[in-house]
Amino acid sequence: MHDAYRGISRVIICLERMEKLPKLVQVGGIRHEVGHSVLHGSPSYYLLPLPLPLLDFIGRFNVSRQYATNLFYLISIAVKDYEVSRLLYGRGYVEDQLAYAKHMLKVTESDIRSWELSRENPLAEILCLVSCLKPVGCTAPFLSDNTLCGKMKRLLAESLSYLPTEYSTTLLDVIPKSFASLGADTLSNIDKMARLVVENIANPILTT
Repeated sequence: MHDAYRGISRVIICLERMEKLPKLVQVGGIRHEVGHSVLHGSPSYYLLPLPLPLLDFIGRFNVSRQYATNLFYLISIAVKDYEVSRLLYGRGYVEDQLAYAKHMLKVTESDIRSWELSRENPLAEILCLVSCLKPVGCTAPFLSDNTLCGKMKRLLAESLSYLPTEYSTTLLDVIPKSFASLGADTLSNIDKMARLVVENIANPILTT
């Protein structure tokens, strides 16, 4: 993991967990966190105000600020992961980042269980769906690669296959294109993604 809460950019590695991963995934994971250090190595990227779309969301649906903060956290880490993957892919770090993205797309029992527990609870469903944005963000830069896009689209679809079709379709069709439209400014990117999440994920669930 990476953080800069104390004013110093830090990369933290759990050797016990790292040793269980394939070598290329280890390299990709470490390089990914170094990418965060390059792009997001200041406290300003971790102490962020709630974007306007989420403030509007609080008022419209009367959700708690804590809930909106949890949603905001999931959105921000997805955007920052996309920015890092885009940077590394653009600098030619393809093999290890591809291995890392594939690893992130692996569905765990915890993922499936979390969704099962969230069913029939709209707010919990939203959080569960937005948590899927992180692996989508890691994968998104490869979807514009003519050589890799077909395989990565299949892996992405498989990683979301445990979700109902109406939700997986949004994550497969709308969100990757949204990542591809993001620019160079992280705060603007987070604001844009927050608006897209509210419009394409939260509103449809809460207004049905």
